[in-house]
Order: sequence, then structure tokens, then C-alpha cells
Amino acid sequence: MRPRSDRPSSGRPGRDPKSRKQESGQDLALERLFRGFVGHRPDPDYMDRPDNLLSYRSYYHPLTSAKGNQLGKEALARCASFLLNGDHDHRPFRIMDWGTGTGGFAEGVLQAFLPAIPSGRLLEVRLVDRSRAALSVAEETIRSLIAGRGTVRSDVLRLPRIPKMDDGLDLLLEANVLAEQTENVEGFVDALESGFCRLEEGGILLLAEPADRLSSRTLLTVRDALLERLSGTIRLLAPCPNGHNAPCPALREERDWCHEDRPFSFPPDILDRARSVGHVRDALKMSYLIAQKVEKNRVPERQGDSPFLRLVSEIRKERGMVWGIFCDGKDRHRIRLLRRHENEKNHIFSELSRGEGIRAGSPGRLVRHGPFLDLSPDDRIERVPETVLVQPEKDGQNPA
Repeated sequence: MRPRSDRPSSGRPGRDPKSRKQESGQDLALERLFRGFVGHRPDPDYMDRPDNLLSYRSYYHPLTSAKGNQLGKEALARCASFLLNGDHDHRPFRIMDWGTGTGGFAEGVLQAFLPAIPSGRLLEVRLVDRSRAALSVAEETIRSLIAGRGTVRSDVLRLPRIPKMDDGLDLLLEANVLAEQTENVEGFVDALESGFCRLEEGGILLLAEPADRLSSRTLLTVRDALLERLSGTIRLLAPCPNGHNAPCPALREERDWCHEDRPFSFPPDILDRARSVGHVRDALKMSYLIAQKVEKNRVPERQGDSPFLRLVSEIRKERGMVWGIFCDGKDRHRIRLLRRHENEKNHIFSELSRGEGIRAGSPGRLVRHGPFLDLSPDDRIERVPETVLVQPEKDGQNPA
């Protein structure tokens, strides 16, 4: 039994009855939201209920903002010198966020990008959501963030209806939208294809969804469809390694999917709320996609005999061995290190976390034993920084 001090409660010491009642109501609303999201069937108008909106703003908004901030930094690291090229300073930096909700994802991405955008360059931010109440919160949040550096507009629209769009977008964002309409993949592919075509050359499409299997596989299905429709103009930057615009290997087996668990220090109040609904908060968990619009038929693919391998599972430590599932952008490989072969060249293998990249030579040269490809004592394992999982082209063209 846990000590009493560790048990979640609906009220806090010193709170008056009215405050405790309000907190209890927020917990009930949060539990209702949680059940809807987990079942992929939230009330279509959940943001229009004041108690739901308040609970979403206090719990899901900061988590979504944190994901946006991490992915915004990753996108910026991969393509800043192209996306923020000084030749573009004469026009506004345009951002469009679909399924904005309370603006958490756009807030996080903007927090990452704002320091890199020249102070004299205007911003145009456009927010789209089905809830006017949520958009009102989002508008206030984003206006406060950009502090007079540009304009914020909003449109009430139920996706996947295609919003009216101006040409010349630099960032197109969408987060936690597919997960709520997993049966409408074709409609979202149509919408995202249209949105991608409105991006400037070098512009970024940034999608994020929950980490569960259905949400992830829905995102991967959209990914593959966009690759087919936009062939020659879309370049995958993350999380897929080596710049291969290939069908996702996770979709070959129904049981597979692709997500990341990123370390994050959660505020105590978020952990308290999570415990109240039985939500485990030990990492930022997400499925995501970062893609860039490039000049027609200038989609590079990394060459070489030593591809980067991305860990797409947990590292499993079993008797006499350590193994994990790795993706090279085209195929998945179960790579194993026998304990008796551990040494200073490969010891980091057992320390890897989901989403990390390594260079260990070509999987094709590893010896197969059953379902495993075995590392030898002579194989050197090198960690690969996230920003080079896709190799940039030379001469600064289309940097990743």
C-alpha cells in the first residue's frame, strides 16, 4: 500500500469547499476527455463544453505545447538555413495550424522558431478548428506569444474539409487530428496534399499524433499516400532515417507501429492530474512526421555502405543477450548483441532508448541467426545525433 501522502485526491489541503468542488469537476471532465481520446471517439463538440475546455487547457495543452517545442526545434535544426534564408525576408513568415484546439502545438512550434526568425520579418499565423471557443483561447495564446510581430487569424472549419489557403506557406502544422477521425484517412490525404502544394519551396509539413498503435498506423498510412501523390517534391526529414522516400516497413505487419518516448520533466500538477485518471506520464510519447517541400525531382537519397539505423522499439535485455528492432528507412531489422561479445566498441548498444540512431555498418553484412542479425565483437557502435539521421546535400542545397 502506498503512503497516504502519495495518493491522488480530488482536493488539496487548505482548499475551501468551492475550490475542491471545482477541482473535482475538472477531474471528471478530464476523465471524460481521456476516455474519449483513448477510444478514438471523443464527443465531436467536446471543446464547446466549458468544463472540457478548462480541463483540456490545464492538462493536454501544456503537453501538446511541449511536443510542438521539441519537434519545432528538430525541424529547425534540419532545415533552418533554407527555410529562414535571407532572400525570403521581404515577405511574411506564414504558419497555418489545422485542428488548433487551444493552440498548444502552434505555441510550442513558434517558441522554437521565433528566436531564429529575424525580428523585422512579419509573421502571419492562421488557426483552423471546429470549435470557436477553443479558437478564442488559441488566438489569445498566439497573439500574446508573437507580441505584435504579426497577425493572427482564425477560421471555424470541421476537418478534413479543405480550408481556404494562401500560397507561400512556410509551416503547415497538424496535431492530434487524425487520431480523432481514424476512419477518414482519404479525406485527410486530400486535404494535406492540397496544403502541401501551398508550401513555399523549402517549407515544412509537421504532423504529430498520439503514440498508440491505431493513431500511429493512421499517420503512417497518410505518410505513404502523400509520398505517392507528391513524388518528386516531398522529402522526409524525420523520423525516417537516411532520406529514403520508401513505404513505411511498419505497415507490413498489423502488430507494428512507430512512435517515440522522449525524456521530459513533467510539472508536479501535470503528474497529479495524470494519476487522477490513471494516465502514465513517464515520457513525451508521440508519433510524428517532418517533411519538406523541395524542387521537383530534387529529392536526395543518402548513399553509402553505412546507413543510419533508428531504434524503433525498446532495448530488450534477456538472458545472455540484448536486442532491439531498428529501421533503416526501408526495412526493419532485429539486431542482437550477445553479452559475451560486449566490449568498449559496442557497450552503448545496451544503453540506447527508443528513437535514437546508431551507425553500425550495413545490416546486410551481419550474420543471421534465426530472427536476429548478430553484432560481432569487432563491430563499433556509434550514436548518431538526431539532426543527421537525414544527410544534408552538399553546397548548402536543401539542407536537412
